Amino acid sequence: KTLGIIGLGEVGALAAGMARGFGMRVLYCNRNRLPEAQEAKLGVEYASLDRLLAQSDFVSLHATNIPSNKGLVDGKTFSGMKPTAFFINTARGPIVDEAALCDALTRGTIAGAGLDVHAVEPRPMPDKLATLRNVILTPHMAGFHVGYPSEAIPIVNENIRHFLAGDLDGMI
Repeated sequence: KTLGIIGLGEVGALAAGMARGFGMRVLYCNRNRLPEAQEAKLGVEYASLDRLLAQSDFVSLHATNIPSNKGLVDGKTFSGMKPTAFFINTARGPIVDEAALCDALTRGTIAGAGLDVHAVEPRPMPDKLATLRNVILTPHMAGFHVGYPSEAIPIVNENIRHFLAGDLDGMI
């Protein structure tokens, strides 16, 4: 499988290392291409965004949350991906046009998505993305401190109980 990383900074480089541990090919695109020696050290290959999208089985967003990146990932991005590909966002929510993502997911333009960050946090309910079977939503916890999961687990469990009971208003 091929992982495409949009934004190969510190976190993107960590994701590349994990992907290589699974034997994945790693493509990346960035505002600035890395020196060849650094690419070799990280085991990554530079690609244009169009080529990265067309060849990746998983596209993982790690771009910086700067004003010029707002809506960077849009309908054109999703239409450039394989219909079997999955989109992952652990960067920041405003970088992704969530309406375009929802459209791509419901039309089958892409296979699925995993979102740890959201345009509005906490995600307001009801929410169309939360109803889709090809989406995994987590509560912005990918970059927190070591003790955070033990603090968050009771909240996540409570939200799951509310969700399963059909009580979306009771979710935290």
